[in-house]
Formats: sequence, C-alpha cells, structure tokens
Amino acid sequence: MSLQVWMPLNGSLENKGLTDVTITNNNATVDSSGKIGQCYSFNGSNAKIVNTLSSAVTSSVGTLCCWVKMNSLPGSSSFYNLLQLGSLGGYATCRLGIYIEYSNYINISIDGGGTGSNRYTHSLVANRWYHICATNNGTTVKLYIDGEEVLSKSSNKSSYTTAAPYLYVGGTSSYFLNGYMNDVRYYDNALSEKEIKEIAKGLVLHLPLNNNGLGNENLLPNTNEGTTGWIWTMQVGDYTKVEETTLSGVRGCKFTRGTTAQSGWSVIYYSLINENVFKASTNYTLSVDIYPSVNTYLNVSIREANGTNVICDNAGSQAISANKWNHMIFYLTSVATLPSSTNETIYFTGISPAVGNSYIFRNLKLEEGSIATPWSPNLTDENYPDYGPGIPQNLLSGTPKTTASTAYLFTALNLLENLQAGKTYTLQLWNVNVSHSAKTVGQTGISVYWGGGNIVLFGWYGSTYFTNGHADYLSKTFTVTESHARGNGSANKWLNLYNSVPSASGTLSASVEKWKLEESSTASDYTPARTDVSYKEEGYNNRTIFDQSGYCHNGASNNKIIYSSDSPKYNVSMFFNGTNRIFASALPTETKTISIWAKTTKNKNTAQCICGDSASALCLFIYGGGLVTYFRGSTGGEGSRVTFGNEYKENDWNHFVVVKTGDTTRDVYCNGVLLTPAANNYYTHATGFWIGQRNATGALPFYGYLSDFRAYATALSEKDVKSLYNNNAYIDSDGKIYGKIR
Repeated sequence: MSLQVWMPLNGSLENKGLTDVTITNNNATVDSSGKIGQCYSFNGSNAKIVNTLSSAVTSSVGTLCCWVKMNSLPGSSSFYNLLQLGSLGGYATCRLGIYIEYSNYINISIDGGGTGSNRYTHSLVANRWYHICATNNGTTVKLYIDGEEVLSKSSNKSSYTTAAPYLYVGGTSSYFLNGYMNDVRYYDNALSEKEIKEIAKGLVLHLPLNNNGLGNENLLPNTNEGTTGWIWTMQVGDYTKVEETTLSGVRGCKFTRGTTAQSGWSVIYYSLINENVFKASTNYTLSVDIYPSVNTYLNVSIREANGTNVICDNAGSQAISANKWNHMIFYLTSVATLPSSTNETIYFTGISPAVGNSYIFRNLKLEEGSIATPWSPNLTDENYPDYGPGIPQNLLSGTPKTTASTAYLFTALNLLENLQAGKTYTLQLWNVNVSHSAKTVGQTGISVYWGGGNIVLFGWYGSTYFTNGHADYLSKTFTVTESHARGNGSANKWLNLYNSVPSASGTLSASVEKWKLEESSTASDYTPARTDVSYKEEGYNNRTIFDQSGYCHNGASNNKIIYSSDSPKYNVSMFFNGTNRIFASALPTETKTISIWAKTTKNKNTAQCICGDSASALCLFIYGGGLVTYFRGSTGGEGSRVTFGNEYKENDWNHFVVVKTGDTTRDVYCNGVLLTPAANNYYTHATGFWIGQRNATGALPFYGYLSDFRAYATALSEKDVKSLYNNNAYIDSDGKIYGKIR
C-alpha cells in the first residue's frame, strides 16, 4: 500500500508517486503564490489536469488529499470537482472523489454515490489555504481539514465499480475549481490520523545534515543504477531481456520472461553487497518497490553466493499485486554463526515462471534494524572518488593477499557486479609471483575461472607471460558468452585464479600486488574498488545536501562536508568550523516555522548565525546570552533577543524553533519550552537561505554542530513543537510515518 500519485504542482507537472501516469494540462497555469512555493491556478471555467493511469484503479479504498485556496466559494447549485478518481463526468462515474459544493458542503463520493450521506457542513472561506483529505478504508469514510478529523461515517456508496483510468485535478467535464492547488496525493490505502496530521503540517524543506539521508545506511552499493547487480537465473527456461527503465529519474531494472517454459528453481537476485556488512544474530530490514505483470508471491533470503549457506533467514512469503507498484518490506535476522565467505547475495524466490511475465525492481535498500526508512544511496555511491572521465570502476574488491594451497593462486575474488553475457571485460594483474615448495616453477600459467561452475574464461600460459614464475603485468580482454553464463548457474559472483602447473606434492604460493577488472574493451589505469575506498570524517568531496521532504530543494556546501558522530539523532551531524556553510536556494516564501538542532563550541555570548535568509528576514542567531530571532524584511524593524533560561543546555545540543503566529508576532522555543513571545514586523523573506553563516560573504560564522533543519508551510502548535523536540517523526516520500508522535 503506497503513494501512487504525488503531484507537488510546484511550478511543474510531474508525478513523484509509484504509478506511471500520462499528464495532460488543460488551461491550468503556474502561479507564484503557492503554499509550498509555486502552485497551479484554475480559472473556474475549463481548467483541469488529467492523470491517465498506467493501470486503472479497481478499488475505492484509498486516500485523496491536497492543498487548495479558492478565489470564491461555489455559486448556487454549483460545486468544485476538486479531486476525482474515475471516468469523465461527475461523482456518478467516480470511485473516490472530493467535491466542494454550494451551501457550504464538502462531499465525498465512493463508487458513484454517497454524496448526500458522506457530507460535511464546512466554514471555509475564500483566499485562504486549506489542507483537505478524504479517506475510505472500505467500511468508514473520513474527512480531515488542516490535519484535523471533521467527519467519520460508514462508507455510503453506490454500485459504480468500473475501473478508474484517470485522476482528475480541478475538474472533469464541468464544475471547475476557481482557485489554486498544491501537493495532490493519491494513496491506495486509508492513511491514519497521525500520517495525515504530518502531511498537513506542510514540511517543505528537510535537511537532516547527516551523511546518508534519513534512517540507517543503505548497505547495498549501486542500487537504482539500472541493471547493475541484478540477474535472473532458472534451472530450465530463459528470459528475453534485462533492461533499464526510468521513472521520475529513478533507474530501475526490468526483467521479461522468454518463450521457453520454465521448470525447477527460478531466482532473481541482487549480487552487490559490501564485504563483511553482517553481524551475527542481528535484525535487518529490506525494502524494495516491485512492479509485476502478474499477481504472485515473493520470498526473500540472504545467502552465500553458492545459494546454500544462509546468512539471513527466509523473510516469509508476501503477495504482490499485478500492474501496480508494490512497496515491499521484509524483516530478516542473521544466523548466530555467520559463514566464512564474504560472497553475499539477496535471493528473491517464488517468482511466477509463466512465459512473458515481467518484473521491475527499484529503490532496493538493506539496513540494520527493524524499521524500513526511505531509500538512500550507499555512502560509496555518493562519495566515490572522481578518477577522471572515462575511467571505469574496478569490479574486484578486496586487497590481494598471499595464498598457500595445492592448486589455487587466489580463490573467490569478490565481484562487486556479476559478469553478464554479451558484455566485454578487461582483467589486469600487476607484479604476479608464483612459487612451489617442492619444485621450481620455471614456466607456469594461470587459468581464470568464473564462479561455482568453474567456467574457464581464459588463461595466461608459458614463457610468453612468465619468467621464473614472475610476470610484471598481465592483461586480457574477453567477452562473456551465453554458455559461460548458463554454466555458472546461480549467484556465484567471484573469480578464481588457478595454477596450471602439473600436480606435485608440496605447497603452491602466490602473490599479486594489485588487480583490476573493468567493463571495457581497453585497459585503464588502476583504481581501487568502491568498497575498498576509506571514507573519513575529515571531509567529503560531494557537496550536495539532500532535501528529504520530497520536494528536492537540495542545498550545497561551499566547502568539504565535515561529519561527526556527535548528534542528537540520525547518528551523524554536520560540523561547522567557521568557514563552511550551506546554501539552500529554494526556501518557500510561505514558510511559517523553522526548526534546527545546534551545539556550539563557543559560549552563548559569542555572536553566531545558525541560519538565515539573504534579507535577514528569517534568521536565528545566538548572541548576548540569548537567541536573536528575525522575522522581517530589509525595511522592517530589528529582531528581538529572547534571553535563555534553565532550558538552555551549555556545551550540549539545543533544539530551536521559531513560529510565525501572526503578521507581527512569533513564538520562540528552546528544547520544547515556549520562551517569551516577541512582537515584530514580518515581511516576505528572500528565498536564498544559508545555514552556518549569515550570507555568502561568511558573516557571523557558526562554530559547532548542526542537525535536522526543517521548514514548514504552517505555524506549528506548541504541542507540535514539543513532539518535534521529543521525537523523530517525519513523513517520507512514500507517505509513511516514521518515529513516534506523542
């Protein structure tokens, strides 16, 4: 159950939900006076936005919500068709819809009926933004205004059960909205009261200021990179193709079954897991979005690449629905004694084997713990060193170590990405030495095997390559064939280097200084594998600061990002040394609440800017033993200082919140405690916003640690602020609530 359609309507027409849609705009125009930034204006006569769904909706269970501001209320015997999931026409052809009617009614239609029974008498006024939300769980219909429940009734409905191919916004064939809309959402389940409350707060900018987004680190590298790491294999049968598919900028992997009937086992697996990430007897959570062409069930387990030794137990079978996106969450526990091998693979079993079926995977995340958090990239994806254009990554991880055996030079070299049929690779070895305790290895050789099937790819043999058991440099370009791939069988993602010298008693020893395997027809300079690069707190070169609100208002650091384990939440915070700052250019002008955690290494009398906009209209300063707050424009009055009391913690983390409660008033909070309210003029602030310094020239730099900056389009209540201080709750881009709300 997931967010299927999400249109922020923030200046562009895009769907950030899971369902593929075709968007048609009929006369709706962009306006700058939105609730979350920009919005779309509807003229009341013929303007509407039509979302054609890739697969029609067959159930009236769900949630519809949006922000709306009316220029005027509907006239006599008229109404505004706000949101309608159905066919062209009025509520009679609707599976789920919201309508604002004359005589101050808001109606909810379910399966073509119920408008008279699912009716609420409102007191809405023109020229004011409201968050309106309707839910239907199959038995009860509820209406929420600005996050508060105002109606709860049995789901009165009619007999209209035609599958809904469209989501209409602002009107259908008539009854068009005269006003503005933002943030349209359709969920295929009924959200809870707490989830709706969080959405209605209007979180429009969220910078956790940590190193891996919200929640735990994604333990899987290279996810959302198309076909990288994905393979479908079966005992008997074939698949037609593996291809990359992109939706809303996310690169997924699509598998399509071939024409040969399948029998025996069938496994889709993801083979890229960093070495030694698992701990014994530990809980893990795996989440993934899947779009299948057929109803089926899915099991997940994590095993060694040979498919036998279990690392995490089977998570149990879960149903997935055809022709729609399914957000799946699997809970796993690692075994008490982990296998010695580091070749770890995620197995998806239970896949329907019928000819022609297809499956799309994206947003794969494995994290420690028992809570699924929003997808985020692995640290190595975001901060992999830039070795220059055109240099492919090294697919062999691990440091070469001397091996002693009777036959193998090196065994189970870990592949970050398994080899794929039809692709060309180049393997390079530097400074190779081979010796034998019982005989002189004069003219030796190396055979390169792939995986558990011991498939010989090629070899280096004889005096052409070796002199007295030594080779300065070896290189070979090869193409993986279909027979190679089928012979390897399951998820065996390793290479073996095998001695070709005839058997002899004694021990064979070998060493290699370094190696590189790359997907390329030519050899490039040596670079380490992503998983072998060490990342330190001293600084990351990637300077993007990711917005987790879903609106993609990403910021940027002017310098290397410095992270610290000293943090009030998320395990990591950002350290500011007086020279670094963050610029977030898209702070919406409707912002009414800002919130941030801060821990300064200076005393509270040192003038420092925690954050502020370019006009100093919306700012937080520590100065003179208190907190200076500005809610003003360049022509407005000065800000007021609120002196700290016992609520402020010296040499510790403090949570600051400023809320615009009126045109000339604001509330200031420290650690959940309301300080003396301060009156001041409030003017529209500039959109340029800095964290850690006052402006681009570096004025009033902050020294210390900052975490969890948030901007809301609504004025949070005292209860909301206390909840924000005591808990870690937020709504992610899938519309799910995380953390607890008291």
